[in-house]
Amino acid sequence: MLKSNSKRPLFESPLLNIGCGRRYHEDWLNLDLETSDPSVICHDVNKGLPFEEGRFSAVYHSHILEHLEPIEGRKLIEECYRVLRPGGILRIAVPDLECIARLYLETHQEAWWGNETSQINYKWMKLELLDQLVRRSSGGKMGRYMASREIKNSQFVKSRLGDEFSICQSHRRLKRWRRCHCSNAWAESRWGFAVVFAGLSLDWCWEVRRLLRLMKACSVRRVKFTVGCTIGFRFAN
Repeated sequence: MLKSNSKRPLFESPLLNIGCGRRYHEDWLNLDLETSDPSVICHDVNKGLPFEEGRFSAVYHSHILEHLEPIEGRKLIEECYRVLRPGGILRIAVPDLECIARLYLETHQEAWWGNETSQINYKWMKLELLDQLVRRSSGGKMGRYMASREIKNSQFVKSRLGDEFSICQSHRRLKRWRRCHCSNAWAESRWGFAVVFAGLSLDWCWEVRRLLRLMKACSVRRVKFTVGCTIGFRFAN
């Protein structure tokens, strides 16, 4: 049995975090496709969730659906619904395509009119709209943009990505420090640029209307959602 630092044994947790990445709470049962952390379960969600019906009181996944084909996304929602106990809550978050498209058009128009700030922000919005759809290398152009020492709109990018931007900047500085002070190749690769910006490409983009249709197709009821840089959905079983 896997162990965690939680007072509860890992498999007894009634809380499931799917695609936890490097951020997770020890009181949750954490699942991801790949991990080097022994307290995280490695599992491909396209194979279903390896738990019995009604196992959890809450299921959470953030920025997972957009990395699945629509039919795979539907299967994941159905699986989440299956493993929820009566009265359980599923909470999900995905990038909001409509919000990204609107900001792209707004900054494009203002840049065309000569607004210097919008000219800079427009470059970022074009990356945010397109980079993960076409990237061919880890991190893509978004990663290189955020790692730049000459970035001129750091506050705008941070408003779009939250603390991810700060993490990218701090890891860039850490890598530079390790070049000067550390000859350990393993440490360099573990903490270096490539690991920090190991972003996946997107398989689909979602907006509120499509997500509501997906929930309806999965017979989900009592849906609440919030819209911002991302779409947040919460529903009860």
